[in-house]
Amino acid sequence: MNRYLSGAVVFVMLTAVSCSTTHETVLGEEYGSIAIPVFKNETMEPGLEETITASVIQSFLRDRRLRVTDRSRADVVLEGRITSVEIEPLSFTDLDRAVGYDMTLVLRARMVDADDGRVVMEETEFQTRGPFLLTNEPTIERQRDIGSVLADQIISRFLDGW
Repeated sequence: MNRYLSGAVVFVMLTAVSCSTTHETVLGEEYGSIAIPVFKNETMEPGLEETITASVIQSFLRDRRLRVTDRSRADVVLEGRITSVEIEPLSFTDLDRAVGYDMTLVLRARMVDADDGRVVMEETEFQTRGPFLLTNEPTIERQRDIGSVLADQIISRFLDGW
């Protein structure tokens, strides 16, 4: 019985210690803040750049390892360009109208030092794909979902190193 109690106490202590630690970034300690200007949109999908950029900013705000600020106060800048978007119907009604779509989006992003423009993280291609059903605002909703997935990929790659 004591052996099980001791094991439980050790488990709780290790869990408490691991939960209280903060995650470090692969960027290094000199980078504590980030600017995320609106990504360039090289596609014909209007407004995509604002929605995707806003999703990425929200993800960095939630992550909290880098303070999101304007370029004049930032240590590092995340630059991105949306190079491709494809939207294809998934299924059709009896009247041959699409009821769902599949969206694939490609974003190329890199991080540069805000002071001297030196590349801190090389340009990397991020691609995501996801289905969506038609709603009253299908364009905005699908872009938000895709943007969140892309943001998670960017954070994993640029901050966690995966």
